[in-house]
Amino acid sequence: MLHIGKSTHIVVFVRFAISVFR
Repeated sequence: MLHIGKSTHIVVFVRFAISVFR
């Protein structure tokens, strides 16, 4: 669960960063 949670958090962060960059 921790692994999935961390992975999801990273994905959300990356997606947010890309959205801001765009």
